[in-house]
Amino acid sequence: MPFNTTPQTIKYYTHGNNGILMKQRKRVDLIFKKWTEWKWIGIKTSANDFDSFFEGEPRHCNIIWKANTTILTLLLQDLLNQSYITKQTRQSAKSLVEQQFGKTPNFDKTRLDNDAEEKIKISLYILDISNPLPENDSYGETEEFDTRDEALRLVLSGMLRETKGI
Repeated sequence: MPFNTTPQTIKYYTHGNNGILMKQRKRVDLIFKKWTEWKWIGIKTSANDFDSFFEGEPRHCNIIWKANTTILTLLLQDLLNQSYITKQTRQSAKSLVEQQFGKTPNFDKTRLDNDAEEKIKISLYILDISNPLPENDSYGETEEFDTRDEALRLVLSGMLRETKGI
């Protein structure tokens, strides 16, 4: 990577529409929690740095990637192909993996197990604000959405319909 090049970030947030922006920020917060829980990112990754990765402005976000690089590469490749991500010139999964994360990209899908593949799909589902999230019906819980992997898997598979959008 050239010395004076600041790495790109994903352009996800919709500024100018506070309703949509608030929903997107909640979704990114949820992704931060899930990726930390799944040990995809290191616990020293700050929520603010993680949040800035979705702003679309060139910046090094200091995200410490812990999972294998195949997950990261294929996740970013799929993420960049989503309609809710604004396309940017010269942005690719390869360049993000190298410049933002300091890793060597790996596009070998055979290195991806079913669990990782499902978690990539869950991540893409969560970030799409048109998708409803499962409501948390456990009394006394502090979160209004059920963010357990099982609930998210059921929503993703279409088996759980009791949901509400954020």
